[in-house]
Amino acid sequence: MTLYTTLRNPAYMPIPTVDAEAVAATIRSERAKRGWSQQQLAVKADVSRRTIVAAENCEYGINDWTYGLIAKALDVSLPWLLGREE
Repeated sequence: MTLYTTLRNPAYMPIPTVDAEAVAATIRSERAKRGWSQQQLAVKADVSRRTIVAAENCEYGINDWTYGLIAKALDVSLPWLLGREE
């Protein structure tokens, strides 16, 4: 991949990594604050309960789109959920 390719196509730009364990803890704590089960959060986020379990236990990579759905369901910003803003 050349610099030209990277500049012409933003899809080639590297995405900053997140601390999955910190994000998982945030999801668990925000869900608990609301008194929601994993199933309730899954329904509100329009994802499977298995996805919520995986996100809360760092079982496999969750992409930013899915984190975005979870953030929206929790009524928090995606950058905040990912620990990218104070």
